[in-house]
Amino acid sequence: MKRKMIYAFMVTLALILSACGGNSIEDATTGQVPTTPDTNSTGKITTALQGITIDKNTGDVAANIVVTSTYDNTVIATLDKMDLTLGGCTLVGGSVQANPDSITLNTTNPSRNVVLSGKMTDSNCIPTSYQLSATNTLVDNNGKTTVENFIAPSQSVNLSQITINDSSILSLSVATKQLDINESGVENNITVNVLQGSVGAANKNVKITSLSGIIGSFVAQSVVSDAAGDAVFTYTSPNPIVDSNFTVEFCLEDNTSVCDTAKINLTTGEIVTPPEAIDNINYFITFLPNGGVNNLALGTRNNAIVTLIDKDSKVAIPNERIKSITVTSRDASVLKLTPEGGGTPATNIAFGSNRNNVSVLLTADDQNSGLAIVEVIIEYTNLNGVLKTRGQLFSVAVLSGAPTAFSINDDGVGYNANTKQFEHKFIVQATDASGNPIATTGFINVSAMASFAKDATGREILYGRHSGGVSATLSPNSGKATLDLIGLAPFNTSNIKLNRAFVAIFGDVETYEANGKWDIENIISGNTLDLSNEYQGGAHTGLGMAVGYNFRDKFCTSGFEESVVVVDSTDGSYRLDEKGQAFVTLKYDSYMVGKRAMILVNMTGLDPNTGKVLRTGEVHEQTLKFHDFLKGITVSVKGGETKTFRLWGVITTGTGDTHALINSRFSCTETVGTDNISVISRTFSDPTSCVSGGQAFIDYTITTVTGEDGSFVLSECRPDNRPDY
Repeated sequence: MKRKMIYAFMVTLALILSACGGNSIEDATTGQVPTTPDTNSTGKITTALQGITIDKNTGDVAANIVVTSTYDNTVIATLDKMDLTLGGCTLVGGSVQANPDSITLNTTNPSRNVVLSGKMTDSNCIPTSYQLSATNTLVDNNGKTTVENFIAPSQSVNLSQITINDSSILSLSVATKQLDINESGVENNITVNVLQGSVGAANKNVKITSLSGIIGSFVAQSVVSDAAGDAVFTYTSPNPIVDSNFTVEFCLEDNTSVCDTAKINLTTGEIVTPPEAIDNINYFITFLPNGGVNNLALGTRNNAIVTLIDKDSKVAIPNERIKSITVTSRDASVLKLTPEGGGTPATNIAFGSNRNNVSVLLTADDQNSGLAIVEVIIEYTNLNGVLKTRGQLFSVAVLSGAPTAFSINDDGVGYNANTKQFEHKFIVQATDASGNPIATTGFINVSAMASFAKDATGREILYGRHSGGVSATLSPNSGKATLDLIGLAPFNTSNIKLNRAFVAIFGDVETYEANGKWDIENIISGNTLDLSNEYQGGAHTGLGMAVGYNFRDKFCTSGFEESVVVVDSTDGSYRLDEKGQAFVTLKYDSYMVGKRAMILVNMTGLDPNTGKVLRTGEVHEQTLKFHDFLKGITVSVKGGETKTFRLWGVITTGTGDTHALINSRFSCTETVGTDNISVISRTFSDPTSCVSGGQAFIDYTITTVTGEDGSFVLSECRPDNRPDY
């Protein structure tokens, strides 16, 4: 089956060059495997010329080329700086442009279609060969990069054996070959289809060459073709009807050598219908994207060929039996369609009669990903000339972009009576720059910061939006990064346990590559840290930062005890599910209840669009709490009485286990049973004090305003959130 790819066909005179017999011209490059010790992959890049379009009026030229990678999933190839050379013809310097200007090939998208367009100095020149040149960047799964000059085909492919189709030649065909009429004064339509190449030609004048011998009448002797290339003539039979037959010739007005005919049979008797042929054709619609893959990355395009075939024989239904083809995207926010020859992406595209095997350009949205349903409806005539309709649905997946953001949401906390630990659950959702859930099952790394290092003054090294103008700047440094604190005098770092400390960096969605956990390689000064993680991103300013640990000292105990916050993965890694989600559980003992902690999420991998190592992260600050912290109490006060009492911070778990709330503060909802209760004072314990072992409490003094009895209710007691930083 012969395929022609036509690019930007908007002029009246063009040459389309395609491979003889419909086979594209293909030649493998001599691209080499990246010379990295950790990769045993082999593969190459191949090109296949789909067609060349030349505008003989302006000299504009466009080469439609499919580029394919045969590397396995350990290598990503990115081609950019693409250029085109045409043998025997000269292109105007700097005129060549590639669409898209960069393509990335991997096992998910091994083939991409690219159109290289430019302008020839001689519009009448016919190329004898072509070559595509580019810069090819190969990245393996360890992030090792090899850059090579790419030329394909490796030898200039000779185009002398191609078929040259002059698409400026107009063709004409009559869809209604014969009318049989036995009624007086009835109207019948005869449709004449005008094609320019394989595209319906609009605004072409079609005429009846002669009215001599015609019995009856036509509404018009000349008709202009519509947008689909159809010129519709209306014929009215004579009144009264007579027995006669004649042939009507239709030709282009500006080229009377392009003609076709229709026969009209008039009879006063019965119209004898020949016996119906047995139609055993298994009609079926094929929807074949270029490369055979029904998915697109955000903002990319790909051609799809729509054909009505006999499913059993795989043979296409003849063009003359096709009445119309309509292709519709049911999810236009995700996927739009562009007609042959270019134009504005739309929800649906309609093709006129006498056309099968049509090409539709699938255009993915720049921001919205998801599964788009494409509906194809084809009207055709069966073997007996009866108009039939067939419709089928096809799916095209628009894949999300690279992960650039994480949302971390609290999913509740429980208590395990066997381990005496609290289990705090979180849902981590990975999204791309447009907020689409990541359609990948990659891994994320999760860690927890349970306490913060302190400088020599005892201040926690924790600076954010409310830190009086203090912020951090991350700067690339020889494949790694340096972190500087801005707006703060250098402080003494001797208190930092460097062998156990790490850094949390947080900002907004624009700083995603800086956010998350970083390891410290060296402390240059109190304001500058050298970080040990690999980093290929840019510089970021105005960041928040913290230096801390995954443990917290129990400073009110006689020994050197620590409370550790751990995640429920042995190595801290979690696989994202098909929705881009992971479910993470923090485990900690009762000492951590009421303490501020940070959850740090990072994902490192190869960006499928650029082939570069991509780092994405997020930090979520959380006061660790328990939903059933303290049961409410009611205090009765007699009229005229003043009462002082202490409410101890006790964590009730609902299992029979209770734990003291240590080195934290809490507060409760206060309700007076009657209006005559007044709170004289409430005093909160100092969370840094070790009085009573550091157990939290609130001292209340209450009284009655009148001589009547009253009640004071404390309920919904919760640990306090820590102040902003």
